[in-house]
Amino acid sequence: ANSPLTNIMDAAIFPALAKMVSGLQGVLAGGHYLHCEVLWQLVKKAWDDYPLDRIARAFVHHSQVAAAIYACDGGDEFVQERNGLSFGVRKACRLDYGDGEDGGAALDLTSIEPRERVAKGVIVEEVQDGLDLEGGADNKLKYAVPNMEQHDISEHLTYDELAFIAGDVA
Repeated sequence: ANSPLTNIMDAAIFPALAKMVSGLQGVLAGGHYLHCEVLWQLVKKAWDDYPLDRIARAFVHHSQVAAAIYACDGGDEFVQERNGLSFGVRKACRLDYGDGEDGGAALDLTSIEPRERVAKGVIVEEVQDGLDLEGGADNKLKYAVPNMEQHDISEHLTYDELAFIAGDVA
């Protein structure tokens, strides 16, 4: 299906960037229209300033949308349910700073030096195969990753098409 829900840019990234640009426009131009070049500079600033962890969470949310569509046999009935688009992503994800330290760990406050930590992504704390690996069953995502072993993708795509999708084209 061709739906904004299945397009991560339409569902998450573009609306967030538009909100950031609107805020900058309000501050810089009092809400008045901007010339194209100034608007472009604000769009680039919003993109550069958009936190990587939010982009990472958007991809986790997108995987939940795909799993929900799969659970509905290709439909979108899950959207009509109460909290249908709430998949538990914020609770299941913790920040990853790319330095090997736990995003949930307390910061060392004994140092006088201020330490700016910029999140590089997220770590998904998840229940896998019914086993709570992280000890936080409340932090699980709504939909499990579908078992795709029962599907033979070669029934639908040729080897060349699969290689093209995987980026193995010489």
